[in-house]
Amino acid sequence: MLPARDRHKGSKITKNRDQLTTNEKTLYYTANDDTPVQLTILQRIVTIVNSNAFVLSLPPVSEARYLEFIITVTTSDATMTLTDFPNESYNDSSSWPGDFSLAAADDSITLRSDGQSWTVVSNDIA
Repeated sequence: MLPARDRHKGSKITKNRDQLTTNEKTLYYTANDDTPVQLTILQRIVTIVNSNAFVLSLPPVSEARYLEFIITVTTSDATMTLTDFPNESYNDSSSWPGDFSLAAADDSITLRSDGQSWTVVSNDIA
């Protein structure tokens, strides 16, 4: 019998979001154009090579409850704007302080969700 934390997806067993390895929750992204990028709750360690300016959106704050997201920019070629989950009429987070611009090499920010709002854990933006 499978542990309760495992879920069936067709004939495959998928891991609980807390069982992911570092490689499974790491995203390396190179912006080739200005197309916006939407993170999922599985992409929690994000390293960006910025060759073009673009917008990166966090997943819905309610889905990311108790999760921490680390976003780092490795180059200073263009600005990456970090925003909460986009909505036409409001910010997803109840206390979103405003978008963050990561433009310098090694800019980094860590955010944690409590299910209603994002909290900045660490801000290393130049």
